[in-house]
Amino acid sequence: MLAGFFHKNLDIVFFVYGLSFVLMGVAIIIQPRRESIFRLSDIIWLLAAFGLSHGLNEWLDMWAIIRGGHPTLFNLLRLALLTVSYIFLFEFGRRFIFLSVKNFLNKWITILLCFSVLVLVCLLKYERSIWPRYLLGFPGGLFGAIGFVLYYRSNKAILKPFNIRHHFLIATFSIFVYSILGGIITPKADFFPASIINNSSFLNLFGIPVQVFRAICAALLAWSVWNILGIFNWEIKQKLESSLKESQLAYARLKEAQDQLVQVEKLNAIGLLASGVAHEVRNPLAIIMQGVNYLESKFSPEQKDVYEIMVMIKNSVERADNIIQSLLEFSRLRALSLEPHNINSILESSLNLVKQRLKFEHIEIIKEMKEDIPKVLVDKNRMEQVFINMLLNAVQAMPEAGKIIIRSYDTQLEEIKNDVGRRKKDSFSVGEKAVVVEIEDTGIGISEENLKRIFVPFFTTKGPKEGTGLGLAVSRNIITMHKGLIELKSQVGKGTKVIVTLKIV
Repeated sequence: MLAGFFHKNLDIVFFVYGLSFVLMGVAIIIQPRRESIFRLSDIIWLLAAFGLSHGLNEWLDMWAIIRGGHPTLFNLLRLALLTVSYIFLFEFGRRFIFLSVKNFLNKWITILLCFSVLVLVCLLKYERSIWPRYLLGFPGGLFGAIGFVLYYRSNKAILKPFNIRHHFLIATFSIFVYSILGGIITPKADFFPASIINNSSFLNLFGIPVQVFRAICAALLAWSVWNILGIFNWEIKQKLESSLKESQLAYARLKEAQDQLVQVEKLNAIGLLASGVAHEVRNPLAIIMQGVNYLESKFSPEQKDVYEIMVMIKNSVERADNIIQSLLEFSRLRALSLEPHNINSILESSLNLVKQRLKFEHIEIIKEMKEDIPKVLVDKNRMEQVFINMLLNAVQAMPEAGKIIIRSYDTQLEEIKNDVGRRKKDSFSVGEKAVVVEIEDTGIGISEENLKRIFVPFFTTKGPKEGTGLGLAVSRNIITMHKGLIELKSQVGKGTKVIVTLKIV
């Protein structure tokens, strides 16, 4: 009963058979695979060519069943499509194995077999379709099955997360079975093995035409290949996400560069301003200070109201003079006096200069300085100025005493970040060795909002009597002149760490 149904509807079987292969071919062709990391992308077009040409051949077989009659030209076209499709299948299988086994069959074997098929088809006119099936279809499908197995094993680490192992197994099974059904089960002929193993003997044995099982294999292969193509969709998604991430990163770097440029322009403007007016402002301040000192000598401490005014004027003049002195640091762009120094000795001398203040404020100093540290090329006086400023900032951040941890060590810069990369303008190259100094306190910390502005001139988190807001701006200017890096990390309530990175001699 079932056999009768398939015999009556064999045209539908051929339609499904051909449709499965055509859909597989179209799916492969429309799938973007350019510049893929998966080497399967280099050869899968051959499987698409097989699917399209073989599917068209099956539709011509369907047309022959519907219309009846077999014109010579029509039969030659069917034979040509069948042969071409199996050439594509054989070459796909050969190259598929070649991806994993480099010394597999040379491409000349394909040419030799194609020539052999052409000769046999021309010489033996009876059942010409047998020879493309024997010489190209069967080994091509067999090679394809082996190729699927080897490719998954060779790329298991990459493919395993996609959970497509079962699709590779189904593809292997379906193309292997198809290689037998399409390459060994042929039309009946008077020579071995076609005289024994053929379409008629298969029908007698199973009661169902072999084309039905071929159609099932075609559908399974098309479905499994469709799912395997998902690796290319994942790859495209990853590339898009990577491209988007790089574009956001590029924008952030551009914004940072713009901010730095604006900052440089500000500092230059401040330097020019300081250089131009410092002497004109300092001269009147000196006269005011002389007058205050004179008046101060004429009044006794008992006259508290007048005396307090004198002290306030004197403090204000001193503050103004300190601001001018800090501003002048920006205009003094003279060449650094660079010499090789042990950074630990500069840290020690800086500590000696502020040791009385540290002792008075009950600050505990913890030293974690590496011995035999490489020397750095620095201006000793300028670096002392930087470290003293950091130490005093740390003291002011700990009103109830605390600890200052001073570290020094050498390291290899592996992380790509601001001014550490492969660009010519970067201060350091990736992989370059450097000396790092860290000065960390256990103070009140700096909020994230203030941390973004900490190097801006005149910005300060201290009171008006405690700072000018230029100390860190001057320090960064000095570090930049040394082609070094300075970075602040802080947490409110836990403390602040200043990190200075310097070039090794």
